[in-house]
Amino acid sequence: MSPQLDAIAHRAKADVQARFTALAHHLTAEFLEETWQALNQHGAPGLSGETMAEYARVREQRIPPLVETLKAGAYRVPPVRRVYIPKPGQPQKQRPLGIPTVIA
Repeated sequence: MSPQLDAIAHRAKADVQARFTALAHHLTAEFLEETWQALNQHGAPGLSGETMAEYARVREQRIPPLVETLKAGAYRVPPVRRVYIPKPGQPQKQRPLGIPTVIA
């Protein structure tokens, strides 16, 4: 994690009442690449149908425009795919599970 984001995380832990605004200027392609590495690479595809493996092949071209969209405040979170899975110990009941889209 970048030193700036480490400082923000430290402040958030130290002061739970702290409010943060305009954090987008801290986002970089390097930070998004780092967070990509931490994601579950075997998750199910979201509504777009794009798998993590498919996105991995094009992420170097798609991350820079994503950073610019985030910094401009124009990013809109894509819809989440909703599926229902059986509740543990109660197979007759189901619980909702949200599967996010890799990126729109």
